[in-house]
Amino acid sequence: MPQNLIISRSFKQEDAIQKLVLTAFRSKFKTTRLSEEEQLQLVHSFWQITDEDPDQKQFVALQNDQIRGTILLRSKPKKPAKPSLNFLSQCRSFGIRNTLKIMIQLLALEHTLTDNERYIDHIAVVQNAQRQGIGKALLKRAQAEISTNERLTLYVSKKNNNAIKLYKTLGFQITNQHTGLLRGLLFNEASWIFMEWRNPS
Repeated sequence: MPQNLIISRSFKQEDAIQKLVLTAFRSKFKTTRLSEEEQLQLVHSFWQITDEDPDQKQFVALQNDQIRGTILLRSKPKKPAKPSLNFLSQCRSFGIRNTLKIMIQLLALEHTLTDNERYIDHIAVVQNAQRQGIGKALLKRAQAEISTNERLTLYVSKKNNNAIKLYKTLGFQITNQHTGLLRGLLFNEASWIFMEWRNPS
């Protein structure tokens, strides 16, 4: 693990976490009609991650009190999630086109979890801290959450060779490959690999 790096579960710096995730996935969720601040506000309006939700765990990597990375684990919901009631206000604030685009993109990335599955919804590391072992440390923290009867899963773009190599190094195995027209149109990446890791103990 990198020097002075602390991995903890925290929601106290929600704005910084959201900005990090938006920056990491900017190319996928880019809306040319909105400023960076407006994009962040739109992401915030869809953000439904709280420390009160037992089916989600957000971990952050802290170095010298600065967020250097984050990872979100999701479990199968014990009860249906409450739908967002912000659609009209989102459309008024950000425009119907921008709001619908983000909604469709989020739906296209949605993964239906099975029993005994923990899913990595996102993992992101700040650009100037990449290739320093932070992503690996976050993944190991996620693996520490998995019991013997569970599996840890994720999707990764087939083009992302560096990420695939890292996942394989940590014991993840490719179990499926999906080619989706909708994802290809929305993200310019039609081929995605599904990987999983099981606790060997």
